[in-house]
Formats: sequence, C-alpha cells, structure tokens
Amino acid sequence: MKTKRFSAACLLCVMGFCVLLLGSPRPDGDIPLAFRGEVMDSVCAQSGSHDAVMRSKGITDSRNCVAECLKDGGKLVLRDAATGSVYGLDAGRSLFNQDRLLEFAGERVKIVGSLDKNANRIWHIQSVEPL
Repeated sequence: MKTKRFSAACLLCVMGFCVLLLGSPRPDGDIPLAFRGEVMDSVCAQSGSHDAVMRSKGITDSRNCVAECLKDGGKLVLRDAATGSVYGLDAGRSLFNQDRLLEFAGERVKIVGSLDKNANRIWHIQSVEPL
C-alpha cells in the first residue's frame, strides 16, 4: 500500500515539474486554426486594396506593392476579404520566417497557425498554401 502512495506521489511531483519546466498550455492560444485570405501589407490592408499605393508609386502588381510598403514600415498581414478581418503574421517563432511568407505576398492563401486574440495575430504558423 505504501508503494502505491509513494508511486502516486512521485508521479504527481514529476507532472508538476513538467508543468513548471514547459509551462502550462494557454486555453485556445495554441490550437492550430485555418485562416484564408490574402497576404498583404498593413498599409493596403486598411483600405482592403493595393490600388491607391500602386497608382501613387507606379507599381503594376500586388507582390511588388507589398514589398514596397514593407520598405516604408508596413507589416505583413493576412486579410480575409469575406469578413474584412486583418491578422498580423508573426514570423519570428514559426517555421515560416518573413522571407518565406514574402513568397506568398499578394496571393490568396490558407494559413494554419495559432491565433493570439489579444494581439490579433497568427503565430506558430505551421503551413501556408496557395488557394
């Protein structure tokens, strides 16, 4: 009987140590979700179109528009045209860094990642595929 109690106590201690070491999971913060939309820059995403920037800078395609707006301080975002939602893309701690995400600039994509509701950004990006 004492060995069962000792084993249970050891198991609880090990589990407690793991939670301390790894941290406790955040509720719905780490659950992968699928998002669909266009990879844009934060400047054009506000208006929902690249048209104004493309006209003012003489740019002819959305990929170059995104690159130009990023040079001017814009951030990479995903804009869902169906809902008007704009999500920041956190490329710092994911498999998809800024350069890999830029490959999809101006394209409609499906992104699988976790949503940080407080910052309204997609992070832990696991996959990006063109639609």
